[in-house]
Amino acid sequence: MREVRATAVLLGGGVSDRPCPFRSSELVHHPLPKSHRAVVEKRLAACVNVIPQITSIYEWKGKIEEDSEVLMMIKTQSSLVPALTDFVRSVHPYEVAEVIALPVEQGNFPYLHWVHQVTKSVSD
Repeated sequence: MREVRATAVLLGGGVSDRPCPFRSSELVHHPLPKSHRAVVEKRLAACVNVIPQITSIYEWKGKIEEDSEVLMMIKTQSSLVPALTDFVRSVHPYEVAEVIALPVEQGNFPYLHWVHQVTKSVSD
């Protein structure tokens, strides 16, 4: 397997004064479908959306690379981001998995509550 750079982007909330802090994360190019499901089975996330056939263009080790990848959008609590990141790194086939977190300012409260409830046992 060649060494290339993969991307996991964590977008999401986690404002401490909110009752249901959460993050939505995206993982780019993860070819193992069982890993997509495992994130939910392990209760590291409430939901994973898999978006096929995106193209990533990036510099890696002095060369411009272009890869067809799969984008995953993963909804979870901010408190689970470290565990989710560790899991992604442990199963990802690429040398480097990039993880970025951004705050979510607002959202549909019933949805945020659902994310919190589904992942609650892991975060407690």
